Amino acid sequence: MRAPWVVARSAGEILALVALFLSAVALVVLHDADAPGSLQEQLGLLLIRLAGQASLTTAVVLVVVLALAVALALAVRIRDRACARADRLMLDLGTMSRQVARLEASLASRDELLLAVVHELRVPLTHVVGYAELLSSGSRPRHAREIGEMGGAIQTASTTMLRLMDDLVEATRVQADGFSLQTRQVDLAQLIRCVVAGYEAQGQPHRLAVELPDHWLAVRADPERIRQVLGNLLTNALSYSPAGGEVCVRAHVIGAQVRVEVQDHGIGMAPADQRRAFDRFYRTTEGRAIREQGSGLGLAIVKDLVAAHGGQVGVASQRGVGSTFWFTLGLAEDRPSSGPAAPSS
Repeated sequence: MRAPWVVARSAGEILALVALFLSAVALVVLHDADAPGSLQEQLGLLLIRLAGQASLTTAVVLVVVLALAVALALAVRIRDRACARADRLMLDLGTMSRQVARLEASLASRDELLLAVVHELRVPLTHVVGYAELLSSGSRPRHAREIGEMGGAIQTASTTMLRLMDDLVEATRVQADGFSLQTRQVDLAQLIRCVVAGYEAQGQPHRLAVELPDHWLAVRADPERIRQVLGNLLTNALSYSPAGGEVCVRAHVIGAQVRVEVQDHGIGMAPADQRRAFDRFYRTTEGRAIREQGSGLGLAIVKDLVAAHGGQVGVASQRGVGSTFWFTLGLAEDRPSSGPAAPSS
């Protein structure tokens, strides 16, 4: 009678200890940091229960097995943490690689910009130095008219260099991290009329036209920056148009945007030139022949300023026919239906 009872008792102890063993393993693997007591305290309580339910030999064996299981669980946890740390390091390395690539691209762009500036300054500076040396030498021109021409050439070259410096500073400022816009609600139609009227007051040898709706074109924009955009586009159109030719500024609504176009009937551009029209310092061969004083930065500034407003720029052109430069701005969500300067139609 005693042997079956001992076997049954041992089987019950083993089942109880197995349950405690599985509980300990689960406690280690799925330990909740918010549970009362530390992990060591909770394992201690399980060991006390283990000692109270088993014989000494059985307890020793199962404690050893429990210790091995705990060690295995800890090893798994350490491995998982090491893998997670390795993944974070890989992400950090990827981020650092991208930052290094951007830095290298920035340095390359800076070198290209420096070379372009030197190239643009070389021609007017050569004129200044050459005429200055001639005027300061012993063999001066015989006629006052020649001296006046040399002085005018020096002044033109100096103005070109000054304009280049101003455009370069503006282009750099627009791309700087601290650049910001002073946006407010603006009637774009009225702004366009004011800019065109300013050019007409200068006595341009061209015909200026506007095609604008009678109602408000309310946008949220920095008015001074949009004046600059319009001024650069108008200057570009007037510079490459023949005297007496027409330059038209028009604007119309497309969905939730306003599209502004500046159309000329000048020399036009080849498809390859159109793709690079908004690049810094890029000027076509025909453009350089017509307008030597340009900096090649006006259209690049237009692109950066419009992009800062969330808009887009583009050009459609045909050689010998003319070009149409355009940009878009988003309509103001709180735009009025009418305004005092331009009554609603």
